[in-house]
Amino acid sequence: MLIGGNKAQVVANMRAAAERGDLNCKVEVDDPALTREEQEAVTQQFLDNYKTFYERAYGKKLTYDFDESDIAGWIPQAPKGE
Repeated sequence: MLIGGNKAQVVANMRAAAERGDLNCKVEVDDPALTREEQEAVTQQFLDNYKTFYERAYGKKLTYDFDESDIAGWIPQAPKGE
């Protein structure tokens, strides 16, 4: 990882990837290799934690219903013709 242990190797990997134009490749060393099931479990844990945080912070249940007020800076406008 860039913070800590193998900084020199990570920087070298970043440099090599940039020279190849491969800007989205893995450059970290010693990252865990997760199975598909492990990836899904980590993702689910993140979503569960996010939901808990949201509900505590806003005092309401997290739903995925869209409302125009969800858009930052939204100014409602009357429909044309009114």
